[in-house]
Amino acid sequence: MNRRLVIKKKNISFLLFMLCITAVYGTNYWFIKLYTYDFMLLASLILSIIVFVFNGIKIEKTKYKTTIILAVLMWISGIIVAQGYGLPTTVILKESLYTITPFILYLAFRPMIKSMKDVSLFLRIVSITGIICNLFSFVEMFLALKGFDFLHIGVFEKLRNGTPRFAIGETIIVLSFLISCSSVTNKEKTRSIRLCHVFNIFITIINLFWIIKTRTLSLYLLATILMIPILKKDTKKHIKLLITLLVIIVVVLISLQYFIPLLNNLIESDYGIQIRFSTIEYYLNYFKQHWLFGAGYISSNPYYSTYSIILGPFGRYYPSDVGVIGLMFRSGVIGLMWLISWFYSSLRIIRDNTNKIPAYYDLLMKLFVVFLLFSCINLILTDAPRFPYITLGMLICESSYFLKNIDNLNGNML
Repeated sequence: MNRRLVIKKKNISFLLFMLCITAVYGTNYWFIKLYTYDFMLLASLILSIIVFVFNGIKIEKTKYKTTIILAVLMWISGIIVAQGYGLPTTVILKESLYTITPFILYLAFRPMIKSMKDVSLFLRIVSITGIICNLFSFVEMFLALKGFDFLHIGVFEKLRNGTPRFAIGETIIVLSFLISCSSVTNKEKTRSIRLCHVFNIFITIINLFWIIKTRTLSLYLLATILMIPILKKDTKKHIKLLITLLVIIVVVLISLQYFIPLLNNLIESDYGIQIRFSTIEYYLNYFKQHWLFGAGYISSNPYYSTYSIILGPFGRYYPSDVGVIGLMFRSGVIGLMWLISWFYSSLRIIRDNTNKIPAYYDLLMKLFVVFLLFSCINLILTDAPRFPYITLGMLICESSYFLKNIDNLNGNML
């Protein structure tokens, strides 16, 4: 019998999408000397154009219509405002691409997910890619401890606790981790599939604490995972109420007996904490004066006069450190409306489909949205390297409509 290896165009497209936003698992410096996040951006744009050329531009019906309109308005207004500072057009466009690229990616890949099988394929590729990113990170870290930068990503430039800290495909690692956390709760899955997801959870935790070493990311993921008993739709109401009550009690006790005194001490003695509060005050004051459109897509490069506007009078302020406030500084009320619209649309989709889709997929959507809500405390979704979160969140939520009224799925779906 003659057997042919059939590789579908959709499989290749999804895989290329993953390669773009993981900077080819950290190997992009082998063949192009381009900043990793700029590479992610440029590769994603080129891939979107290729998809449009082969598949055509198809505008699908979407719950994110208002969100997309606000994103375009935020993009255009940000460019117009930035031109008032006399910056080169190329610089302004480069700064603005992190805002518009997620929606170009979404428009390119949304029409490619048309069925339950497409959803399964997409999530499976994300999961496998997350495992690969973890493994590449382990190899790089192991060799870095031997004094060799295998991927040429500058692992010796940033150290924490005396060892390198870096991230390869952070966005996909996080999403893959959440997929695995929701998948292990699915009793319909085969034992081998569940073991694969347990393995991914295990190696991701090692990566978070041994390699990435970003405290806020680890805390956000921990807080998200602790929400699983509350977010699972098959958890009994009295159990959800009990867990919620216990969480509130613990948080209040910690705040009264430990956190508030510690915070007061940090404010008085820790310069980093003082800088963070000064940053918030500075950006809020700027927002009050430019509340509609914000500062626009100006550059923090010291070669341009806008450097002092972004980094403040002491050169120590960064919009990405203060989350929503940083977004308001950059894009004004338009940016705030866009962010609210993105979460509102996502939550509306979850509300509409929560009782009509498999429990594990419902849990995945909730975990992802909750994680992004936590992240907005001090991160901006439109910043590098987080811009893929926008696209991935929209694709996952919109795809839930293809799983409606499916009671029992094959355990091998993911």
